[in-house]
Amino acid sequence: MKRFAEVNCDFSMVQRVLNNDRIKTVQVFCLGPDGTNISKAARQWVKETGIQGKAVLIYCDTPEEEVRKAREVTGSGEFPVIVLCAVYCRLNDLYFSHEDCYFFMHHCYMPLDNLQLAARERADGGVPEGWVIAAHPSPQPLLAGLKNRICEANSNAHAAKLCAEGAVDACITTEKARRIYSLQKIHDFGSPMMLFTFGTTLHGINILKRFGA
Repeated sequence: MKRFAEVNCDFSMVQRVLNNDRIKTVQVFCLGPDGTNISKAARQWVKETGIQGKAVLIYCDTPEEEVRKAREVTGSGEFPVIVLCAVYCRLNDLYFSHEDCYFFMHHCYMPLDNLQLAARERADGGVPEGWVIAAHPSPQPLLAGLKNRICEANSNAHAAKLCAEGAVDACITTEKARRIYSLQKIHDFGSPMMLFTFGTTLHGINILKRFGA
């Protein structure tokens, strides 16, 4: 039987270890492209941890890719961080499929970046039924009641990219991604508080145990 990896740590210990001179690079894996709420949370966490000078944000297409790439980090001076959103619809599968990872090393609360329905141009009288809307699986329930076809996107920012490229007519995205891709806001769903988690791999756990004592 496999056993979940364990480590006793708090934010002050994580902060102390990551600021240790022996840690040369902190590779922060987050959902991309730029403009996702997860990338915003990652930047905020990096700033609060005080590791701006050694942190590198690495954008991934999916949370599963985040975990896979983080597990490839094995250098003695490298520390991998996996950033996830607590409402990710497949987080349960990730957690129980990677018992060698420690997904809850730290967490933070942050308001979402104005989740919204956006398009290349505004439509009079609401959203036409013929429009195809790109959306990540997590916020797709916000579209309940609409008869539009939904195109699954890897992230909120990816949905905006698909819309800007003309692959779909509209998207659920963030305010930052809307600005990046020059889209028009149709409806604002608001900015509720959200929980983001910061985890690491077995390699990171061993570093915490070795330097955190």
